[in-house]
Amino acid sequence: MAGKILLEVITPDRLVLREEVDMVVATAVEGEFGVLPGHAPMVCLLEIGPGRYKKNGKIDYMAIAGGIAEVFEDKVSILAEAAELAREINLKRVMKARERALKRL
Repeated sequence: MAGKILLEVITPDRLVLREEVDMVVATAVEGEFGVLPGHAPMVCLLEIGPGRYKKNGKIDYMAIAGGIAEVFEDKVSILAEAAELAREINLKRVMKARERALKRL
């Protein structure tokens, strides 16, 4: 995996993503952070917010609902309460959930 990072995004329900990528960006409690191959190991708490990763020159996005990121030289594991890839988000389902939430307020 020279020059690549193994990105794993895992929730209690499923493995959301497991791919070799060029770069990972997520939002920690302390702010946004980026990881490239060879990054120093670290563990951080994640905020609810967007994440993204770059693979073969293309950037893909995901929504992360808190959790922990474990960073190693060649791997990033995101253990999230919930996570969804942008390409999998169903807009109709999101809008219905939003309407239900607004009615409860």
